[in-house]
Amino acid sequence: MKRSSKERANRRPPLEERFDFVGDAIDAGHKGSLRASIYDIEERASGVERTLKLWEKTGSSVDDDLRSLWLHEMRQVQRLMSYAGAQEVIVDLLEFVEDDRYFGIVLDRLGHPLSEKRKKASRGHWLRNLQGSQLRSLFWRNVRRIVQALAIVHAQGLVHGRVSAENILTEGGEKPDFLLTGFEWSLWLNAHQPEAMNASVGDRAHDMRAGPYSFDGDWRALGLTTANFLNATVRTSGEVVSDKAAEPFIALDISERLLIRRLVAPGRMDQLDPAAILEAIDDIVATLAQTAQKSAGAFVLTFERRANLGNAIYDITNGNIAIDEHRLQLEWVRADLEDAPRLIVARDFDGGSGTMRIVGKSQVYRIKASTLEGNTTWSVATCFSVQHRDGSFSIGDSLDHQLLQPIVVTGGSRDTQETISRLGPDMIDWSVFAGRPSDKAPDTELETVTSALILLQTLEGVVKGLEVYPIEILDQGRRHGRLTVLLRADPHSDRDRIAKRIGLSEGNKSLKRLFEEEQRESEAKWLISQSASLGGSGNSDVAAAFVDVGDHRGLRCYEFELDEPLPGEGPFFLRPARDLGTEHAIGRRLRNIKALSTRVDLAEMLADPWRVRRSGRDILSEDDQSDEAFLDLDQPKRNALIALWSTLPSFFVVGPPGVGKTKLATEIVRRKFAREQSTRLLISAQGHDALDHLQSKVQETLDAEGIRDLLVVRSTTTSEKRGPVTKEDVHAMSGDILRRLKKSSLRQNLPISMQTRITDLCDANERPVNEKHLVDREQRSGIGALSSLMLDSANIVISTANSPDIERLVEDREQFDWVIIEEAAKATGPELIGPLMLSGRRLLIGDHNQLPPFEADRLVKILKDHDLTAEALALVPTLVGPLLRDGEIDGITEITSDPARLSFIARIALRLLQPFRTFVNDDEDRSSTNENHRAVSSTLTEQRRMDPAIASLVSKTFYHGTLLTEQGRQARAEAGESPLAQQAPLPKSPIVVIDFPHVSATKQAQSIERGRPRWHNPSEVDSVMDALRLLRSADSKTAPTLAVLTPYKAQVDKISSRLKLEMKRSLTHLAEFRSVRTDGSFVGTIDSFQGNEADVVVLSLVRNNPRTGSGALGFLRDPRRMNVAISRAKSQLIIVGSTKFLEEAVDGVNPDDDEHDLSFLTLMMTTLRDLAKSERNGMPLATFIKPDRLKD
Repeated sequence: MKRSSKERANRRPPLEERFDFVGDAIDAGHKGSLRASIYDIEERASGVERTLKLWEKTGSSVDDDLRSLWLHEMRQVQRLMSYAGAQEVIVDLLEFVEDDRYFGIVLDRLGHPLSEKRKKASRGHWLRNLQGSQLRSLFWRNVRRIVQALAIVHAQGLVHGRVSAENILTEGGEKPDFLLTGFEWSLWLNAHQPEAMNASVGDRAHDMRAGPYSFDGDWRALGLTTANFLNATVRTSGEVVSDKAAEPFIALDISERLLIRRLVAPGRMDQLDPAAILEAIDDIVATLAQTAQKSAGAFVLTFERRANLGNAIYDITNGNIAIDEHRLQLEWVRADLEDAPRLIVARDFDGGSGTMRIVGKSQVYRIKASTLEGNTTWSVATCFSVQHRDGSFSIGDSLDHQLLQPIVVTGGSRDTQETISRLGPDMIDWSVFAGRPSDKAPDTELETVTSALILLQTLEGVVKGLEVYPIEILDQGRRHGRLTVLLRADPHSDRDRIAKRIGLSEGNKSLKRLFEEEQRESEAKWLISQSASLGGSGNSDVAAAFVDVGDHRGLRCYEFELDEPLPGEGPFFLRPARDLGTEHAIGRRLRNIKALSTRVDLAEMLADPWRVRRSGRDILSEDDQSDEAFLDLDQPKRNALIALWSTLPSFFVVGPPGVGKTKLATEIVRRKFAREQSTRLLISAQGHDALDHLQSKVQETLDAEGIRDLLVVRSTTTSEKRGPVTKEDVHAMSGDILRRLKKSSLRQNLPISMQTRITDLCDANERPVNEKHLVDREQRSGIGALSSLMLDSANIVISTANSPDIERLVEDREQFDWVIIEEAAKATGPELIGPLMLSGRRLLIGDHNQLPPFEADRLVKILKDHDLTAEALALVPTLVGPLLRDGEIDGITEITSDPARLSFIARIALRLLQPFRTFVNDDEDRSSTNENHRAVSSTLTEQRRMDPAIASLVSKTFYHGTLLTEQGRQARAEAGESPLAQQAPLPKSPIVVIDFPHVSATKQAQSIERGRPRWHNPSEVDSVMDALRLLRSADSKTAPTLAVLTPYKAQVDKISSRLKLEMKRSLTHLAEFRSVRTDGSFVGTIDSFQGNEADVVVLSLVRNNPRTGSGALGFLRDPRRMNVAISRAKSQLIIVGSTKFLEEAVDGVNPDDDEHDLSFLTLMMTTLRDLAKSERNGMPLATFIKPDRLKD
């Protein structure tokens, strides 16, 4: 019989079986106020030392409150720990535990509550002797850490609520180590729903909450805690006074009293921002250090046996003091150090492991920190080496201090302890000479990753900048009343030299391709500019439209119509008008990269995701793994879900074609909101198509689960080209809210000014597109503010990685509980930075075996060539300089000035160009060589989309045969289920190859493929029409989906034109079919169709020429593009091309040349021929047919 979860919980073993409790409670807690007891524990299985916060169950409804408090604290700390620097100053929570009597939270052993540490400290401990300036300096440096922690807490919109000595952990050592904990009562002010703001507890627990919550309240609590430790009180007037009756009496410096006053009772002009408070503490520490150096106390010095003091003094006194005369030796040392000796301290002195030198009259004493009561401290220095001083001595780059205070030399541990007790606060700490503490040096790893990403983005900008063509103006005039200009590519341009090296055409060839071969004159908008740079001033840009190809005095040229005359003298440049969007995107990515300084954790993940990998506390329970939704997943998805749910901070899921990676993503969304409806998720992708599909599936899933009270918002901008706008679009939602406010009865109760404002914004928002220019700046600002509010309040934000909204969320330091990035393999590192920064839980889904990021191959070519990298970077000031406004050019210049560093940064940049591909490949390599490797990736291997024959072709060609077909999909194929019907002679096989002869065997005078416009193939256009003529829908009630794909835009244009004509003649039946493209067309490039699918796909390969090798294949040489091409079809794939051409092209490749590996084409041909020999229900799985047969 299956037990309920409650019954199983009641049978949990006692915590004593898992943990050994070390001693009594450190803090006994308070059951009535729901304050936890704290214990030191050891895990019996591992022996690891931990700390346990324990709440005793009451057997009443308060137990539910305890659980709620735990859930709340765990969630808030998870949110915080992803923030830069949080792990240094905030206590992380490892695990929730429970038995019949207690709830508990396991923490790392990081110290004890400050309140208990002080209470139990010995009289000589620094926590009870803060009257001395040096020890008080240590205390303030510890307070500084709590200020840093509160800065992180407040940056996330959290109020701690109970800052106190009970919620600060410390070891009480001589190095600053205060850590903030105790988030049970924290309040999330940025929460969009009341239940997400704080732990949901009953009335009894609610009454125990602290008073009003505010950021100022946290600072006040810290100020009062600080004042208490310094034996000071804050009067109602704000005056801070030292308690003269307290033991010890602490005479506070004026800077200390002013800061405590600012924290507890700030005046109107006082700043409570963390930066100002940290600066004030640094000033206090500096003041105390100067005071300590000039104080009237004494230093304490002792010797360890290995210092060889006896031999040193025996030698220097010529044997007058014997080796065993220890007391006489100490007297001699006192005399040697009595006349203001020098103290030599390294500039980069490390208080933990550093050493100093005392230079006496005759000897040099090397000293280090002492160990007292188990703690390392500089309150007493230990000499470990004595050397004879030979006249002058070198201090190198160290600091030289003259010691004006006496040095007390002790003879042993007992003498040392007595001296410490006698001197008390008059004992001076040697480390005061280390000077004012400085902030932690920049993380080298952070600098490296940031530099690599900036280098990547600037190189991409250079490649984009090379699409700005230097031109020569040959003539200007008027034609039919319009201003015209004749131009050509500048034959003396420096651009062509580097453009050719990275695979771009020379200027004259580029213009020929654009305006003669590809015939883009009717589509593109152009600008003639005086700036060669992206981001350069566009004030003098002139809009231009291509008219015709011409001839001017024997020179080939291009005629453009102008909107206005060209300004003054050149030089001039021809650039696409769309560059403006590219410039904005590059600028946004650069700003996101600069913001990486606030997310050190992300930089560490990008540097080495395995080093930062850790097991999450939130795992899928036995109940989770036995529910209906989990069991509905195939085994690879179950494995992936279990792994990604428990792996922090990032996980990568490889989703080959047809495996249903969207199903996995929606299941994650469903589970998160089924558990906690206040969850916030960010769903992102590089392009809109993937987001459109995922958005619809997420909404379907939430509706099916009955989760309806969520705010789902789609981020859009007016410049983005998309399909139909959904109700979730942020602008549509903002407009709907404005309309409802305008009609609401509540509006009547508002002041007239607010009523007018609502009406004004509503009317402005509803203006038609052609009147948007009439919306003024104030109206746009108001509408934008409402849209931002919608995004900030949403449970689920759906946005492209490059959107302005992502940049704003990064700038506002927003945090989501999880970010899910679809098609992650298509995005570069700089593109991914924005969304990745918005959460400490990151799931990236993609397939690196399909199309890479745009221009990735070109950037790889640059980064692999050191000289080419340097050349390209030399163009940065010219081509992208105006976009680099925050010192990036200086950083690039510094990198390029050091060849070794440039090579290193370029290697890192190469890894981060396609981070999904890099990390998945490395993870698979590590798993294959180490059976104990803890993976950060998982591959889905069971597909449900494609006919098994098509899946077999894809699997064997690109996935080493690992992609399998789900049993149900196999059964449907064997039962003959298909939405398609084929008329003879079109075969019914799931794969049909309309196989053209190799052009060499045709004996035709003209080539089958055509280069103008480049590339198209008229014969294949005819065969595509023939195939479509024989396709039908099997069910008149259900329209099957159709896609016609080809690698080349020119072939898309030819097929589209022909199809438009034939659909009025022989292809009228295609009205029975449905397009899946957002523009409603059937025809598109392969690249534009990644992420989509159709019941039947007709693929025109185009290429068929007498050459061999990769140059003959063009786009077909890329295995990732071919993978996309043949994996889009669900029921039937019709390939139009020449298999003989493909085979001969591959045969012509140099087998020793690894640059273009075309073996996948051989494998594809072999698999196709094997499938042609296999049958299903008497039908071949693949059929080869000659083009002429379709005309029968």
